Amino acid sequence: MRDVLGRELAQSSTGGPMSDLFAKYAPLLVQSTEADITADPTLGTKLIIDRTGDLTVSYAPFEHIQRSARVVIVGITPGAQQASNALVAARRKLLSGVEHASALAAAKVFASFSGPMRTNLVAMLDHIGVNRWLGVSSTATLWSADECLVHFTSALRYPVFLAGKNYSGQPSMVATPPCGSFSMSVYGRRRRLSAMRCGSRWVQRRRKVSNGS
Repeated sequence: MRDVLGRELAQSSTGGPMSDLFAKYAPLLVQSTEADITADPTLGTKLIIDRTGDLTVSYAPFEHIQRSARVVIVGITPGAQQASNALVAARRKLLSGVEHASALAAAKVFASFSGPMRTNLVAMLDHIGVNRWLGVSSTATLWSADECLVHFTSALRYPVFLAGKNYSGQPSMVATPPCGSFSMSVYGRRRRLSAMRCGSRWVQRRRKVSNGS
């Protein structure tokens, strides 16, 4: 398990050899149906990119970086619902004929923190005044008209599952080599996002993902 998490942390933090995965899996997405994707976001294990024992890492299109962002919202890892939503959104864009970069951007915004967690996240962000700091009526617009103001990301970029269920932080990332600590993985991601504009604020969503979230 530690081997899988270690590799995923390293690749999430540095960009790693996973930057071409969308090109690799795009044909599979186009050939699949939305029903296939929503029923199983790993598409019958065809999207599994790493596995050790009960721990698996599956591909979903979360690579896009919003370089104009003024706020960065960080989760643990996308869950099954976010993975399905990202794959479905990317597939729709591919079928419409857009270039890969545009498909990745659309999928990232559509799927990030999707489901019931988004309502709770928006309420929390508005409560602490992030909307006022950004000059928007509500942070709900970060998933639509004001998407240029936010970068959504996770400590583990791609969905991680434990025995087929959403990974919720155990086994611990901080004890997983080579990163050694969660702060190091976030630091590595900061370096990778160094081209983003100065003055960005970071919001870490600490709550564990739940099944189906």
